[in-house]
Amino acid sequence: MSSGAVGVGTGCGELTSCASYPTNVWTVRGGENVAPHEVDEVLLKHPAVSAAVTFGFAHPTLGEEVAAAVVLHEPHGATEAGLLKHCRECLAEYKCPKKLYIVTSIPTTATGKIRRRAVAAALLDSNA
Repeated sequence: MSSGAVGVGTGCGELTSCASYPTNVWTVRGGENVAPHEVDEVLLKHPAVSAAVTFGFAHPTLGEEVAAAVVLHEPHGATEAGLLKHCRECLAEYKCPKKLYIVTSIPTTATGKIRRRAVAAALLDSNA
């Protein structure tokens, strides 16, 4: 059973809880868990990226694969190859997006939360 809790070890054997994510948000790629927020944070550290959202898509042998959508500060501020290289420098290979979409906007709720499932559905349906 997974609780979706995310924590940080103190080095003294203690664990501090710092966040909780629903378990159905995680992407499971070949038995490895990928927390979408971790990939989002790496993409957002790239100077050309103003918004990012990571999600999973079906894969025939791995179960799911990692995809991401990004909004750039400038329309031609970065390339897909450059953003993927940035991810490979900061993340384990299995966490790096295999599909990257450069979009003009990412939908949010009235409270400003990214609508991760809506983005995934729209992008994956349009590319099916």
